[in-house]
Amino acid sequence: MLRTSTTRVSLFCDTIICDYNYLFDPLVYLQRFFSEKDPGNIFLIDEAHNLVQRARLMYTKEISSTQLDKLIETYSPQTKKASRLLDKMKQLREQFQILKEPMRNYRQDSLIVEEEFEGFKNKLQHFTDFINDWLQEHPEDESRQEVLDYFFQCHSYLKISEFYGPEFRTKLTYEQDQDELRLKIFCIDPSELIDQQLQLGGGSILFSATLSPLGYYQEILGGKDSSLAYRLPSPFSPANLAILVPVYIQTTYKKRAENQANILQALKMMTSAKKGNYLVFLPSYSYLTTIVTAFCQEYPEQKVAVQKNEMDAKKREQFLENFQSDLVEPILGFAVLGGIFSEGIDLKGDRLSGVAIISVGLPPNDPELDTLKEYYSHQGKDGFQYAYQLPGINNVFQAAGRVIRDEQDYGVVMLIDARFNQRRYTSFYPPHWQNYHAVYSSTELKTTLANFWKHK
Repeated sequence: MLRTSTTRVSLFCDTIICDYNYLFDPLVYLQRFFSEKDPGNIFLIDEAHNLVQRARLMYTKEISSTQLDKLIETYSPQTKKASRLLDKMKQLREQFQILKEPMRNYRQDSLIVEEEFEGFKNKLQHFTDFINDWLQEHPEDESRQEVLDYFFQCHSYLKISEFYGPEFRTKLTYEQDQDELRLKIFCIDPSELIDQQLQLGGGSILFSATLSPLGYYQEILGGKDSSLAYRLPSPFSPANLAILVPVYIQTTYKKRAENQANILQALKMMTSAKKGNYLVFLPSYSYLTTIVTAFCQEYPEQKVAVQKNEMDAKKREQFLENFQSDLVEPILGFAVLGGIFSEGIDLKGDRLSGVAIISVGLPPNDPELDTLKEYYSHQGKDGFQYAYQLPGINNVFQAAGRVIRDEQDYGVVMLIDARFNQRRYTSFYPPHWQNYHAVYSSTELKTTLANFWKHK
């Protein structure tokens, strides 16, 4: 039987559909196609709003001292048999110890620096060179797989380190109680790396329903000086979508508790204005749990579905199967903003009548995001906007996009956070959102919802 590899078959194809990483990931990209420039290739990049974060992850690698320690423990009883291997492992462990010492002395849990640790990198290179030969010499070793796994981690780290430059940072994370050091190199600005890969073709078209603001995405996707930007108008009538901002509700962290009753009331008004299925998106699992628990206590008659932290394909399908168009038992679903149900799902017609988005979707404070913020601030840009605000608002746009899926759809998007009415957010709204309506009381919200559905 003749077996032909996927790569060989692709040579006979005019169109190849694949994941981002087959073009952009330096560890798995298709070398047969993307080692040299080919003007005959045209790249069509769908859901381009996700490419930036995906690219950052592709150029981010981490290794840990713990796995090395376990390997040393495994081979220590075999001192004579594995003396050279143990020697190389212990030499690398010494490099980890050198990096641990200041973390331990100053009681630091984490540290982010601009420079790469060249001494550690050189020792890691010597280690992987030795392991590469050792693996070939010991194909039957009983712990070979563990050594191989760690070899791949080290090799991946070294491969990504070849790209290290001003757009990268190094993070040290030290777990005092376990004496574990994790060394991570991560990319904060992948724009040039993305652009280099796109230059391998004769042209590229990047598109998404949520590339707003366009200038930001042109810059961060590497096309600021060499690309054209074009926004197509929405194919759906703006009159089909009611975008409501209850400005009397504040959902900043400090204000959540005192505004909880208003949030629950607003959700009930949305589901009562028209019998239908609805989705509620929240910024975290912990806040989701709080709101779901309170809502079910206040309105036990409402059937709800709740996204769980870990859901396999079957459980995801079961969640979506709750949203049926017969409306015998309407469902109110609760999900995490930026998660698996906030984009890529298609609930047309009566399967979904509206969504509520609670908070502006800012990611939680994080040292790596703070580093990203500082990086852009040093360039004279709004670092907070680049690191926190724009990724958050893009998640909002994606979640809101679940409502109108074709020309016959009607629905409501309720943006529950007073900040949604501020200029720093409304300035990023797409053209078909310019009819958004700020409401200033629960009475006005109830009336506005009723008036919208009365004419539909």
